Amino acid sequence: MGWHVRRDVKSINIPVALEEIRRAPSQTEKNLRAASLMLAAFRVAGWEMVVVGGSAIEFYTEGDYLTRDLNLCRAQGTRPLPAKVEAEVMASVGAQSVGTRRQWLLDVLGEVTIDLLGEVETVGVAPWQILAGPYGAVTLMPVEELLVERAFMATVREPRDEEAWTAAKQLAAVCLSGEVPSDWAKVEQIAAGKEYGIAPAVRRLKKEVNRESKNSN
Repeated sequence: MGWHVRRDVKSINIPVALEEIRRAPSQTEKNLRAASLMLAAFRVAGWEMVVVGGSAIEFYTEGDYLTRDLNLCRAQGTRPLPAKVEAEVMASVGAQSVGTRRQWLLDVLGEVTIDLLGEVETVGVAPWQILAGPYGAVTLMPVEELLVERAFMATVREPRDEEAWTAAKQLAAVCLSGEVPSDWAKVEQIAAGKEYGIAPAVRRLKKEVNRESKNSN
């Protein structure tokens, strides 16, 4: 999905962009194009937004992991997003409220829900990663922290959440293979920190991914 065009949202023909999203060959590309369009619209309104959670995992794994919502947070240090501004920005890209604030639908995405969350929270050790989208840059939560977060969700209670563990493995696989730029030392640092405290689980995760990778070769 390597795009190199970056445009100001004021110069984007929204109906054309929506039709481009509709015609995208996969749901993941639809979602990524939509994220690019929405982040551009919020940027013009004065808010930087970032892609988090399952949506970021989907983009990092290029669709190997699929989610049914598009998760966006305000960047760290940004002021709260007024309901009026949120409604104006989402209306400008053709999104409709589903009846509760922070949840929206964009017809061209089908059943995928757009969730506008609060300010993003990170440990701050790993760098943000940015994709060049067709309508503007798409900022993703750091892959290292996203991986640890998902591993934490999988192991914080018994029995293990296998869906979250699988997602963590998919992220670990693209990191360890070099498909996604990452720093495994930072993964271990975040995992061992007081915020998560799951260093043993992340070590098990790495061993499991490496073993499966070796067996598949």
